[in-house]
Amino acid sequence: MKEFKEFVISNLKKGYPILVESVYYGGHYQVIIGYDNRTENGEYLNDILIFADSSDNTDDYVDGYTYFSAFKFYKMWFDDRFLPIEHRQQPYVVVKGKFNKDLH
Repeated sequence: MKEFKEFVISNLKKGYPILVESVYYGGHYQVIIGYDNRTENGEYLNDILIFADSSDNTDDYVDGYTYFSAFKFYKMWFDDRFLPIEHRQQPYVVVKGKFNKDLH
């Protein structure tokens, strides 16, 4: 989990959003655009990932953004039916291009 946190934060600091697919909704793509480091002692159990999400229906404000526990996401971050077996563990794409850093 520590390496995941460092991976996300380092890419976001460069302005690179991260496209991820997980078992959420039985297989769903989201884009990680932010990381809220809520734990002060270097752990991660209360940290939050911020997503750009086409299926934003988890809160009462439908704006295309969602958030989720970073720890829970990490545990759910696998594909169970769409990708070949050898590519099902923690699929992601880092988008290295222009990104508006004001969004996160």
